[in-house]
Amino acid sequence: MDKRIQELMLDFDAEVVEYTLLECVVRIGAECRYETRHGGRIGVYYAYNGNVPEAVATEAATLGQKLGVAPKLAVLFALLIEFSKGDEITRTALAEWLGVSYARTLSYDRDLRALAEAGLLFRNAQGHITLREEALKAVMDNTTLKLPDNAGIPTSTILLRMGRLFKDLELDVVDEDTVLSTLHAFVDLNPETSFSKAVRHYGIDTLDADEQLLFYALCYLYDQMDNDAVEWWNLRNIFSEEDMETVQFNYRSESLTLQQRGLLVYAELGGLQVKDYFKLADNVLGDLLADIGGLHEKAPAAGLVRSEEISEKNLFFDKAVTRQVSELERLLTEDCYEAVMQALRDKGLRTGFTCLFYGVPGSGKTETAYQLARKTGRDLLLVDVTRIKSMWVGESEKNLKSLFIRYRQLARRSRKMPILLFNEADALFGLRKRNAEDAVDKMENALQNIILQEMEDLSGILIATTNLTRNLDAAFERRFLYKLHFENPSVTVKKQIWQSMIQDLSDEDARRLAAEFNFTGGQIENILRKRTIFSVLQGTRPTLDDLLAYCREEKIASERPGAAIGYK
Repeated sequence: MDKRIQELMLDFDAEVVEYTLLECVVRIGAECRYETRHGGRIGVYYAYNGNVPEAVATEAATLGQKLGVAPKLAVLFALLIEFSKGDEITRTALAEWLGVSYARTLSYDRDLRALAEAGLLFRNAQGHITLREEALKAVMDNTTLKLPDNAGIPTSTILLRMGRLFKDLELDVVDEDTVLSTLHAFVDLNPETSFSKAVRHYGIDTLDADEQLLFYALCYLYDQMDNDAVEWWNLRNIFSEEDMETVQFNYRSESLTLQQRGLLVYAELGGLQVKDYFKLADNVLGDLLADIGGLHEKAPAAGLVRSEEISEKNLFFDKAVTRQVSELERLLTEDCYEAVMQALRDKGLRTGFTCLFYGVPGSGKTETAYQLARKTGRDLLLVDVTRIKSMWVGESEKNLKSLFIRYRQLARRSRKMPILLFNEADALFGLRKRNAEDAVDKMENALQNIILQEMEDLSGILIATTNLTRNLDAAFERRFLYKLHFENPSVTVKKQIWQSMIQDLSDEDARRLAAEFNFTGGQIENILRKRTIFSVLQGTRPTLDDLLAYCREEKIASERPGAAIGYK
C-alpha cells in the first residue's frame, strides 16, 4: 500500500461497524448530495472537499478499511460510484457532478492518483476515470478488496498480465505510465524469471519511456498475437499521436537506442528484410521467453481465431443434440472446467478434453465448435488438414508435431485453455494401414501414431469434426471422451431454422418447406443466399414459388448420383 495512504489512515481512527459496503456507498452518496435551484430548474450535485463528513465517518472508515484506503479517499470512491453509473467519467463530467470548475478538478489529482495506486480505478492519458471491476465486485459482495499479487509469478503469468495491460491501453482504459510502472513492478518482484533477467540484461530500464513502451509492445505483439513483422499501424492505439511521430522519426533515422544495441531489427518478408516492418531480434525474444520454450514454433497448418472475433449465430437442434451441446457448454465454462480438471488430476486420470462431432454435411458441427468457443471465451486454433501433409519425406510429421507444440505454447500464455479444432478430421483420423509398405501409407500411419500419442498426453481441449465415421480408426474413437451425433434435423427444428434465416416467412410456409425438403442448415442457408441475390437483382422479394424453385434446384444438386460428399 502507498505510504501516503497509510499515513492518511492513521490520521483517522473512527469506529468501524457492520454496515455492508454497498450501504456505506449509498449513505455517503446521500450525505454528500445537495440540490440547487437555477431559474426554476433544480440541479443535483455532490460535495467533496477532501474531508470526511462527520455524519458518515463510520461508513467512510468501514469502506476505507475493506478497500485499503484512507476514509477521505473512500468518500471520493463512493461518489465516483454514484457518478459513473457503469460508464467512464471524464474530467468535464466530474466537474459537473461536483458543481465546480474544470480547473478545480485538477486539485483532486493527488487523491485520484492515490485511488489508482490502491487499485480502485484506472486513469487514461486524458485523465478519464474507469472504476476497476475488482473494486466494484468487492463492494457488491461486501468483501475485502484482493488484487492479484504481482510477486512470485512465473514468466507465463507476467506475459498474460502484460497482454491485459496492453489491451487496456489500446482501449484507452489506462495510460502509458500505468503500463510501464506495472511492468517495472513485474520485473522487480520476479527477478528469477527469464522475462526479468532479459529485461535487466538488455538494460531496458535505461531507455527513455517511449523506447521502453516500444520494447514491451513488440514483446506483447509477438507473444499474444504471433506478430513478428510489426507495422506502425499495429501500434496506433498504443502510442499517442505525438509520441508515435517521434518514435517513427527516430526509427527511420536509425537513432533509436534499441536499434543501436541490435535489439530492434527489420523483419523479413519473402526472405527479404523490409524496413517498414520490424521486430525484436530473435535472441532477445528467445531470452525473454526462455521459461516457456523460447521462440514460437511456427505451425503453417493452423490459424488462430480469437473468441471475440466469432460472430454470434443461432443454432437449432433436436432435443438430444441440444442437451449434449448445452452440457458441453456448461463443462467448458471456466469455473466448471477447472473444477473438472482438478477432480481428474486428484484421481490420477487423464485431463485431455476430447470431443468428436460427427454426422451429415451441413448439420452444424463446425459452427457448434465456433459457438462453444465464443460463449466460453476460448480462442480456437483451427487446423488446416490439407496443409499438414507434404510431398517431402518427414515434413508432414514435422508439421504435425509443430502444430501440437504451438498449441501447448498458446495454452501456456492464454488466460483460458484454447480449443484445438480439427475440421474434416477423417483426413487425418482415418483407418490405419496394416502392413504398410509404400511411402504414402507409411507416412499416413506415422501421422496417425503421432496424433494418437498427442491425444493420450493432451492437457487441453480438442474437437474433431467428421462426416464419415466409418473411416474413423477404432483407436481414435476410444480416445474421444465425448461423441456428438449431428443428424438431419426434424421438421420442427427445420421450421425454426427456416424462420430464423428468413424472418418474414409465415408459420405455414415455413412448415411446408421444412416438411417437403429434407435440408440441413447449410442447405437452407444456400436458399437464403439465393433469395438475397434475387432481391438485389430484381428489387423485389421472392415469392414462395421462387423459394420452392430454389429448393428443387438444391435438392437435385444434392441427390445427383455420384455427387461428391462435401464437408461442413
